[in-house]
Formats: sequence, C-alpha cells, structure tokens
Amino acid sequence: MTNISETESFARANFPLQAGFDPAVVKAFKSAYRKLSARLNIEKGKQILDLGCGRGLVIEALHDISGWLTGFDFSHEFLTCAKKRNSSVKFIQGDMEAIPLLDEKFDVILAITSIEFTKNREKTLAEINRVLKKNGLCYFEFRNEDFFLPRLLSNFIREFLVKFGVLAPIKQKDFTDLKYSEWKNLIQKAGFYILSEFPSLRPWNYGNLLTKLKNLCIEICKYILPLSKQYMVSFSCEKRA
Repeated sequence: MTNISETESFARANFPLQAGFDPAVVKAFKSAYRKLSARLNIEKGKQILDLGCGRGLVIEALHDISGWLTGFDFSHEFLTCAKKRNSSVKFIQGDMEAIPLLDEKFDVILAITSIEFTKNREKTLAEINRVLKKNGLCYFEFRNEDFFLPRLLSNFIREFLVKFGVLAPIKQKDFTDLKYSEWKNLIQKAGFYILSEFPSLRPWNYGNLLTKLKNLCIEICKYILPLSKQYMVSFSCEKRA
C-alpha cells in the first residue's frame, strides 16, 4: 500500500498548491491532452478515470471534449485543489493498489506519471485491469531516473532555480527504478495489449523566462546522454483478456 503521508509530503514539496496555475501551463496541457483524446478516440459519453489526477490539469484539459470524468488520487491536498477547478467532476481519494470501484466500470483509464509512486506495481496494474471494461483503452505514461538525468547534468542551473523556488530538489522517490523494457513487460503481463508506444505528450516548454531557461538547459543536456537511454515514454493499450 502506498504511504499517503509520503504522497502529501511530495505534493507540498513539489507543487505550489495554493498558487494556482500559470495560464501558459494550462494552455499547453490542454493542447497536449486534446491530442491524446484524439489519439485514443475518446468520445462524449465515455466513462473516463484519471488515476493519480493530481491537481486536475488533465481533467481540465479533457473536460469540454470528452466523456464522464472521475479523478482519483492519494493526496487530499491535490484533490482539494482539483475540486476547486473542476467542481462538476467526481473525485475520490484512495490507494491505486485497492481501487474502491466496481469491476469493468470505465471505458478509458489514464495513468499519467502516477504508477511509479506505488509500491506494488503488479497489484496496481491488476486493479486497473479490473475496473477497465473489456476492449477498454488505457494510457500509461512513465518517467524513470533517466528523465531526471538531464536536470542532474545541469546542476549549476538547477541549484540556482531551487534557491529561488522555481524547482523543487529531486528526491529518489520522485521516479521509478524500472527500465522501459520492464514497464512494457509488466503491462503485457497484466493483460493489456499495447497498441502503440510514443514519446510523452506532456508539454515542458511553457512558463516564465526562468522556466524556459531551465527547459532549454534540459534539452541541451539530453543530447549528452547515450541515445539508448529511455527518457520518457507512453503506452496506448487495450484490455483484451
């Protein structure tokens, strides 16, 4: 079971919960996840579950163009923020290793940079399979240690940005220790058929001047890494079992 107090600590350390959203961030996420909606062919009337919904950015992006949305997260603070921005959406606090919902309830499940925070990935994926309808679609997005390596390579920039509150320090629990091939194997063993694999749709080039400078440094440092390293990946899957 995931430690909810740890998740609350992560929420407070990494996100300015009471500060609201930069309009540029909201615009970038809406653009990215509307592309995701089109890729998954999400239609009006579909039951959609956002696992690890956080502050509700993805839900806000999909709210006008998709079906019935449910947000699910460990963090009470995240959900409080999400509810303020999405008052018509149902939100549930709980553990992804024991989702308190009926079998085969959802047509689409989104798990965007959330499963890596669970302690039992096999159990979490089994729960996702359980609440997803047969032939339902699931979108997974994972980040691993390689995702943060460019930031570590630009420590002199990062330390400056951390000092002024633009970034939070990287902690070991902020990423998964699993490799891309291991995630792929886990997904397939859980009964999902992988329809496609593609780079993350998550937008990173937004925000104020300091944020854009940080992103530029990260992009430059990415090219220093071996090309074989997996930076961030997404899987579009279907439940066929």
